[in-house]
Amino acid sequence: MNRMKRFLSLILILVLTVSLTACRKESQHHETVSVETGIEELDNSDVVLPYSREDGVNPFLAESLMNQPLMPLMYDGLYELDDRYEPQPNLAAESGYTDGALVVRLNRDKRFSDGSEVSADDVVYSFEQAKESPYYKNLLADVTTAEAYGNETVVFTVGTQSVFETALLTFPVVKAGSARTEDNIPLGTGRYVYTETENGGTLTHSEQYDASDYSAPQLYLDNMTGSDALLYTLGIGTIDATFDDLSTGEFQRVTASLAQVPLNNLVMVKIRRGGMLGDPTLRKYISDLINRSELISSGLDGYADATNLPVNPNWYFSEGQKTAETDTDKARAALEEAFKDSKCIIVTNEDNPFKLKLAETLADQLLVLGIESEIQALPEAQYKLAVSSTSYDLAIAEYKVTPDMDISSLLDGDLKVKFQEMQLGEATCEDFVKAWDETTPFIVIGFRNGVLAYSRGNEADVRILPGNPYANVYEWSSRQD
Repeated sequence: MNRMKRFLSLILILVLTVSLTACRKESQHHETVSVETGIEELDNSDVVLPYSREDGVNPFLAESLMNQPLMPLMYDGLYELDDRYEPQPNLAAESGYTDGALVVRLNRDKRFSDGSEVSADDVVYSFEQAKESPYYKNLLADVTTAEAYGNETVVFTVGTQSVFETALLTFPVVKAGSARTEDNIPLGTGRYVYTETENGGTLTHSEQYDASDYSAPQLYLDNMTGSDALLYTLGIGTIDATFDDLSTGEFQRVTASLAQVPLNNLVMVKIRRGGMLGDPTLRKYISDLINRSELISSGLDGYADATNLPVNPNWYFSEGQKTAETDTDKARAALEEAFKDSKCIIVTNEDNPFKLKLAETLADQLLVLGIESEIQALPEAQYKLAVSSTSYDLAIAEYKVTPDMDISSLLDGDLKVKFQEMQLGEATCEDFVKAWDETTPFIVIGFRNGVLAYSRGNEADVRILPGNPYANVYEWSSRQD
């Protein structure tokens, strides 16, 4: 793309930004955007991604939605997740439990981008950084310590032994001592190596990988502050892709190709203990009769995978699992009788359009089932307080599930015991589903996703993995003159 096109693109961005500011009321979820351009000459195969130079590329300190998706391109973990959330060895060669501790042996063929070997000390250092990181500390909440034994073995102490534990070992591994401050550019083992430029940065293919495998051996990073106009920047061709986790509850339309990005965010309807739905049979009836497709299409703009189970439907271990069928006529009659003189309160977040619309759609469906309801849409702070207390009958809620699918904190009694047996490998997912069917402590809507918007000029098949929206960006060829 020549300089004149870049100049015209910048002018159009500024016009769009001014127009948007004038016609849209301000929102606490968005920031003003400025774009620094400096990429003057690009070939057809060059790919440009948004990036915040201020946020940096230290994976343990970067927090922006622009920079975090770039991290898997530069830094590998011991394991990586495939599209079914099954952990596949990367820097690890193998692992297993010994006396309750998780022992990982490293893959000796892996090297940092400078050619040096990855040692157990590097893994321990990275683990300790990740434990303190705002982005990774929740992922590693159940993994308490890491200790190096020799040069190629790391022993992890875990809170709960689980056959799914290695799904947590996806944190970035960097060279020991290379990630002390925000200004550090840690040494990683990923496909790309970062270099800072005057107005952004570049990611160049690592010499540890065969250059012939790349359609995009170099990625250009366009420095931006904020994220408000990213979709418009994509629409006019200044960048080739952008990721949005849709946490604000809204998505602005854009002329681009779109793909859903798995987030593993469980969307559910919490039920007050001892309330109107104290009978597990009634809870199951509602769960079986609601229209999840409509709830997701209307309430989540389609960005979710529907399920009535509290485990991701794409998870390899839950494949094919279904709850017992319900007699529809019997269920409707029972619900109409139970709620004929009652009204239930649905609490939701008025600051999140997705959650607000989800509550409204749920209320319409419940009315068809003979259940009258009243929606209490509260500001976010009050909403969180209400959901954590008992001042509701039903509450629209969202829970971030770790990749090992540990939902034990949402369960209790025999159901929690059965889930823990599944974690230990002593029970199947089918055993857990049967136990879930008997209690249905909350109503699952599905697992919410984010979105990757990318150039329609991209000729490659875009592949997305959990935690890695740009999984095959090295195969992209997005820029067209």
